Amino acid sequence: MAEADDYDWEVLGQAIHVRRRELSIPSQAVAAEQAGVHPNTWNRAERGLSIGDSSLHAIAEVLQWDPGTPLAILRGADPAAAGALRSGDTRTPPLAVIPLSTGLEISAAILGALADAWESTHDHTLRTGDMSTEPTPWGPAIVVRDPTAADDP
Repeated sequence: MAEADDYDWEVLGQAIHVRRRELSIPSQAVAAEQAGVHPNTWNRAERGLSIGDSSLHAIAEVLQWDPGTPLAILRGADPAAAGALRSGDTRTPPLAVIPLSTGLEISAAILGALADAWESTHDHTLRTGDMSTEPTPWGPAIVVRDPTAADDP
């Protein structure tokens, strides 16, 4: 787990600014009003200065991000990958996301354990194709999707 001193507030600030512009929110003041935070708080966030957890959660809501997106960016996730966590995503959420460290390989035993856990609660056998390595806001990860769920394209 990253220490608060290791958080990259500047990258998060840029991501907040870019996302506000993507959503055509005309100003920091308007965004702050929508979030229910003081305009100075929103300004601090966009300038890459630290803000409190409740303010960060409120900002994530206005930006249509899931609550974990800002923390993922603070911990070093690529802000462009944060789009995978935007609210309104029509894909079925993954059953599990297992972060991968650089050079770490997931063993057959771990994948087998995931499959066993799935099969113990579902009528469908989990196959290798239901698991994939994907970029996530937390970095590369094994993502396990529900093979019985119908995803919207």
